[in-house]
Amino acid sequence: LSAGKSARRNGYTQVLLKCSAKCKFDQVLDLLAELKNNPYLVGIEQLSIKCDPKKRQEVELDLTLSTFAK
Repeated sequence: LSAGKSARRNGYTQVLLKCSAKCKFDQVLDLLAELKNNPYLVGIEQLSIKCDPKKRQEVELDLTLSTFAK
């Protein structure tokens, strides 16, 4: 997980959070389903899922989220 660019809006700073992971496809779906419950989530800016052809349930996930910080 790493923090990226930030922009100031209405007294808050919008921060981009980037993460990369290797996991199972069902874990990606669980993560995406639970994101809506995070009150600090502004949006999903970038999402990339790459499947391993030999191990079809294992994927590489690249995700960029935006959130507000004070």
